[in-house]
Amino acid sequence: MLKFLFLLLLSFSAFAQIEAPFAIVDYNQNPSDIEWKHIVTEHFDIIFPEEVEKDAQRVAHLLEKAYPYVTRSMEVLPPKISLILQNQSVVSNGFVTLAPRRSEWYLSPAIDPALTNTEWLKTLSVHEFRHVVQFQKGKEGFNKFLNIIMGEGGQALGLALTMPPWFFEGDAVGIETALTKGGRGRLPVFERDLRTLLLSGQKWDYDKAHLGSYEDYVPNHYVYGYFYTSWLRNNYGDLFLSKLASQSAETSWNPLSFYRTVDKMTHEKFEDFYWEVMKDLIKEWRSRADALTPTPYDVKTLGKRFGWTNYLFPQTTEDGKVVALKNGLSFYDRFVLIDGKKEKTLLYPGPLANEYPFKLRGGKLVFLELEVDPRWGYRNFNKLKVYDLKEDKITVSKGHTKWRIAIPDHQGKKILAVEWDENQGQFIVVLNHKGKEIQRVPYPKNEVITSLDWLSDSEIIVVQKDYNDMKSMIQLNLATSEKTYLIDKAVNNIGNVAVEEGHILFESPQSGIDNIWLYTKEGTRQITSALFGAYAPTLSNGKLIYNDYTAKGMNVVQKSLRMDEEQKSENSFYPIYEKFAMNENGHSFESELLEANEELKSSKYSEPAHSLNLHSWLLLAPPLGADVTVIGYSQDVLNKFYLSGGGVYNLNEKTVTGFVTSSWSHLYTVFDIRAAYGGRRQDVTVSGKEIEDKWEEGTADVGVSVPWKYIQGRFMHNFSIRGFAKIIKVTNKISNDLTEVNDGALYSPGAEFNYSVVSRMSRRDLNPEWGFALAGHMEDGKDITGVDQKGSIRSLDSRFYLPGFWHHHSFFHQLAYERQKDNFYQYSSFIIYPRGTRSVFLQEFTKYSGNYMMPLFYPDWHWSRYWNLKRINLNLFYDELTGRYQNTHYRAASTGWETIFEMNFLRLAYPISVGLRGSYILEGREKSNNYELFLATVLGTF
Repeated sequence: MLKFLFLLLLSFSAFAQIEAPFAIVDYNQNPSDIEWKHIVTEHFDIIFPEEVEKDAQRVAHLLEKAYPYVTRSMEVLPPKISLILQNQSVVSNGFVTLAPRRSEWYLSPAIDPALTNTEWLKTLSVHEFRHVVQFQKGKEGFNKFLNIIMGEGGQALGLALTMPPWFFEGDAVGIETALTKGGRGRLPVFERDLRTLLLSGQKWDYDKAHLGSYEDYVPNHYVYGYFYTSWLRNNYGDLFLSKLASQSAETSWNPLSFYRTVDKMTHEKFEDFYWEVMKDLIKEWRSRADALTPTPYDVKTLGKRFGWTNYLFPQTTEDGKVVALKNGLSFYDRFVLIDGKKEKTLLYPGPLANEYPFKLRGGKLVFLELEVDPRWGYRNFNKLKVYDLKEDKITVSKGHTKWRIAIPDHQGKKILAVEWDENQGQFIVVLNHKGKEIQRVPYPKNEVITSLDWLSDSEIIVVQKDYNDMKSMIQLNLATSEKTYLIDKAVNNIGNVAVEEGHILFESPQSGIDNIWLYTKEGTRQITSALFGAYAPTLSNGKLIYNDYTAKGMNVVQKSLRMDEEQKSENSFYPIYEKFAMNENGHSFESELLEANEELKSSKYSEPAHSLNLHSWLLLAPPLGADVTVIGYSQDVLNKFYLSGGGVYNLNEKTVTGFVTSSWSHLYTVFDIRAAYGGRRQDVTVSGKEIEDKWEEGTADVGVSVPWKYIQGRFMHNFSIRGFAKIIKVTNKISNDLTEVNDGALYSPGAEFNYSVVSRMSRRDLNPEWGFALAGHMEDGKDITGVDQKGSIRSLDSRFYLPGFWHHHSFFHQLAYERQKDNFYQYSSFIIYPRGTRSVFLQEFTKYSGNYMMPLFYPDWHWSRYWNLKRINLNLFYDELTGRYQNTHYRAASTGWETIFEMNFLRLAYPISVGLRGSYILEGREKSNNYELFLATVLGTF
């Protein structure tokens, strides 16, 4: 929510010439040929592509039926909100946001058994709508005042100050769990990571649990938040969270208001509450763990680990080695080959479309990567990749697909895929070994396939979930579409299925912990008893190999007993939701969902009619600044038309300026315009006399840009190019200043571009391991009113990122060149001068900057509720600049160090990196102070 405010403040810059602020532009749009419609109900305006109207009708009924149930315990009734249904993405997601206020749902249903066991749209109608309710609840007290003076931007700021992120997500998971049969709070996999840490003796204090860590793995705020909010409702009453939100909002000007409110309402310190929750969880989970008899196994991942590391989805090779997907705090995704003593990296995939047990069969490893659209941010695809283990190369790369799962047959000659297209149609697709489609079988969309595998050349095993949240496992004949139920429909979650050496294995949490089960004609049998969770089974010469979860991450293990030997366990799950869920009347909600629905009226959605949407406004009057600025912001909910406008009053000059900024992103090219006009005044000396110089000044800037992006394995390419033309008009000005346009009009067309290719980053990385970035700007200005004032600038700025000598160390370098012609007009330089030196105007110069950055400590240290220090980094640098002005040569060089402290203040979840720099000037004009404080960015400072 604070992203908007951050961008808002960045849109202003300190300038002498009158200019409008830059437009806030992103490229998250849908293709321009989509025909949008909408259904307007009492509480929702549901906007959708016309081809998914049936889904929109269902969503409208789901939301209206959910409205009284989801709002009850928060005691607030939100006004109508826009909901956009996105059908162009293969990603399963949903969110609610402000500035502008809206919700967006990605219709492609989730297949990850850890995400939900409830039908996808039902999950979103409860979870995401609860966020709408929470946002409305937070619009009280001081937050209401912020909303009045700043609009939705103020409301977003107030919410960020009022409640920690875990409150929003924990409460939403809680209501989703109480109202549906398969909410995340009912799934052992959801609590697994926290349960593992606590029972393994890793009990972090609240600040580390809340703000995260680089030293240790910390479960996300969904998990912690669910247990905090559930415990509060169980112990302090059904409406406690509602009262807590209201009272926290009363004094939200204080970022610690939430914690002080908890202190007051519970009559104990918040930190004591936190330890009570942890103590209760440990007690409940310990008693259940003590009753388990874990399955004995041999660990096959014995190599040294650098922090929490996972080896996922093991598959065996012909010579008994294991291929697994490795990731963790220090590692982004990579497929590795391990033999228990050493490992070899095989390849680095791009972002994986879905995480499920990838299969290595016939020496072929098959997986799906996410493929982005070069322009449209809301449209993406999946790319099928086949890696040949013997040839050590990718043999198939087929993109532009909507496939969600891809499984090779046992000989590696065919591939079975599940497709979910833009029309929300589901298909089973059979491909040959080259990725060519040879069969397509339509499959009902109300039976979402979450996992499948080959049983034979003509039959497959399918795990599916229906609209009533019932899971089942069937045997399907691809030729006749005949179904045979192997596991009848039930609420119990069924994870991934695998057919190995003629045996049907699957994951299930029936015992209260995720375990591996075996299907036989006589029924199902539990064949592992894991302490925390067992997943991704495969067989190698009759031996069961699978993933076993530990506090250090996911291991690859081999069962020491016979593969099919039964392993019993039960009642291992702690249903903390049961008490507060009794107040939510989930059975009544589920009953209403079964009732027949009448078709609602839909109509065409007019984008032009909804293009103006004033959502935020701001008054900026810095205590030591000379300008008072008033600005308003408008943006349509489809993110295609942005408009801002306002005025500036200069206290020193006693002048007023008006400005307007706009961008239009409907087409492939993006258009933007900035314009400003106002008065200027300053005292100047003419012939020894001081006189008042008053003039009028206007600027106009029109631009057109084209973005492009592409994923290439672990590398992301981004490119944009923009052409523009500016006019600066000055009337009745007496004084002359080379950095400003004097009396007349300057026409200044130009172009600029940005290109970058960077590798993915792990959580601990400071910079991309490998990367390159290049930015260029060219501009030519010429007076068009007869005055001989003109200038030009050419600028190139490049960055190189290389790995350092140890994990997370980074070499990064800058090479830059700039040239100007200043026939009575000088442009501002785009290149930062060597650190510790002063800027001087040069007509031509080159710059080199060399940096070596490394992490020093992960202290995870905090001072009460006020300050938390997560990481300390060190950067060593050398900067050098060589240039000239006419015939005068200039050289500047400096070296030094930067210590960067990544920290959080007042328990706010948004980190700040503050650096202390010491510069030693070797040549050039030195600043008055060689020690500076600065804000750091993820890509370093120059």
